[in-house]
Amino acid sequence: MLDQYTSPQPAAAAPFRARAAGIGHTAIAAAAFATALGILWILMHGYQGVRHDGQLYTFQAVARVQPGLLANDIYLRYGSQDNFTLFSPVYAAVIRLLGVEHAAALLTFVFQLGLIACTGLLARQLLPRRLVWLGIAFVIVIPGDYGAYHVFRTIEDFITPRMAAEALVLAGLSAMIAQRPAWTWIFLAAAALLHPLMAAAGIAFVLCAQVAMPRPRVAIAVCAAALAALVVIGFAPFTASWRFDPVWLELVRRKAYLFVTEWQPKEWARIAIPLTTLGIGATALESSHARTFCKAALLVAAAGILLTLIGGDWLLIVPVTQAQPWRFLWIATLLSTLLLPLIIGRCWQLGSMGRVASLLLVAMWVLRGEVYPLEFAPLALLGAWAAAAGREAPRTWQRWLVGFAWIVLALSVIWKEAVLWLFAKGFPFHLDSRLLLLLGRTWSSEGSLPAVLIVAIWWLCLKGKPRAMVYPVAAASAITFCLWLPIAMGEWMWSFYTPAVYQAYAPWRALIPPGTEVFWAKGDPIPAWLLLERPSYMTVQQTGTNLFSRRAGMELERRLEVLRNAFNMNTAGGEVPSLTALCARSDLKFLVTSYDLRSSALAEAPPGAPKDFQALRLYRCDR
Repeated sequence: MLDQYTSPQPAAAAPFRARAAGIGHTAIAAAAFATALGILWILMHGYQGVRHDGQLYTFQAVARVQPGLLANDIYLRYGSQDNFTLFSPVYAAVIRLLGVEHAAALLTFVFQLGLIACTGLLARQLLPRRLVWLGIAFVIVIPGDYGAYHVFRTIEDFITPRMAAEALVLAGLSAMIAQRPAWTWIFLAAAALLHPLMAAAGIAFVLCAQVAMPRPRVAIAVCAAALAALVVIGFAPFTASWRFDPVWLELVRRKAYLFVTEWQPKEWARIAIPLTTLGIGATALESSHARTFCKAALLVAAAGILLTLIGGDWLLIVPVTQAQPWRFLWIATLLSTLLLPLIIGRCWQLGSMGRVASLLLVAMWVLRGEVYPLEFAPLALLGAWAAAAGREAPRTWQRWLVGFAWIVLALSVIWKEAVLWLFAKGFPFHLDSRLLLLLGRTWSSEGSLPAVLIVAIWWLCLKGKPRAMVYPVAAASAITFCLWLPIAMGEWMWSFYTPAVYQAYAPWRALIPPGTEVFWAKGDPIPAWLLLERPSYMTVQQTGTNLFSRRAGMELERRLEVLRNAFNMNTAGGEVPSLTALCARSDLKFLVTSYDLRSSALAEAPPGAPKDFQALRLYRCDR
């Protein structure tokens, strides 16, 4: 009798053990996928420090911290993009707490996380539950280049308010789906305060989805009125001040990404990929928010390009060029990446022509950076249209068409991996985690390899096919993550302009009167701004203000000509001009260079100077 109470009860315990095993397996699978996603984040988004536009945003914030020392810099003197954003005061407040480089790293990290969080919020409303994490993963691992010449990305690895504005726009679009109009416009207004150009895409998207698409006649009338206004501004005598004059236009045209007529076929091929993806989604997806978003994003992108072409390239209207409406492409790029798994899966279900469209679309994404996607885009769109309309090819042709699409995809993968191999083969191969990370970043630069990896891991971990593979994937992910996490943390926490380096240059600062411009010949304005706390005489980065101020553009062009004359005096003999000659042919007051100018330097490199700066000397022009 006692045995019936003390012996095991397998029939009753088995369901409990099965549930516990299932929960444990699910937890391990989720952890493996999350760890793999963290690895790919490290791979694709290594922090790059204060560079690119981050230098200009940093300077604008530092100038608010020390206005008496830097406000006279040529970049700010005649007006700049700082006049259109509230980001600089926020950034300046964080700089006061943490210092420049740590503030830049922290805000970059927070903005990246915020953008991904808002992307996830939108993904939950646009994608089926099984595809939400895959869509988010695609946004992380596929570089979100928009526009031309790789100037801008949706996720950027340096400090910029663009990511924060994008996150707020996505939050606003989520509120729009949830039918919360007040929150929609609150988020869009907040985005406009941080970065009006990025917020403009969100505002245009909401107006397109809620006004233009339901009322096409109203939209056509508004577009016609806008076109008429552009023509009047472009030709009327009383609006001549709103148009570029030939001299200013020549300076602005040096930034080819501002004018769509300057974009090369390879740039149009890169833009064609997200637009083709959205076109297929608008054609093949069932009626849903995702399909509406595909249509609205396409219309907004087309409107931005047309407005740039007509108002900027043809009519040369200054406010249109400054507004850069082609940047509307960012929202099309991000949405196409987010919806890519849904669009491919839907096309695959629509028969042989849908499979052709899916395979060609994948080939286009693999060939990002090449011109070939322009050739595949019409075929992919035609296949999607035929599949959505139920127009199958004759049975004898179906295998041939699908086989052709498979061959195109295979050749695309071989071509892309061969190109990446040419870049990667120069790295010595040995078991060093830092070197392997650098090699992985080179091989993953276009995102095709990380995308394949994340799809495979998603299939193994979240789809559970096959279950036994989850455990080796989890182990490999954990080991790789542990090896690369310290390297990534070092990148985010590393600082070049440390307090010790700043203090080392105290003697130089004592020799240069406050507010006096310094020409730092290495071409980077950051040392002059952060180490010497003095305005920079002239660098390429400062020419970004040409677009917003004609006076600044003219002055910078004058200074460029001064430097050309000063430094090219003895090029025939291959000699560097002397300090006396330099000063006689220029208006330089202080300059920092590694060249021997055959005169006594005002100061040599101070003890404690960084290795890159140890050959630099400070010279002064005595007049």
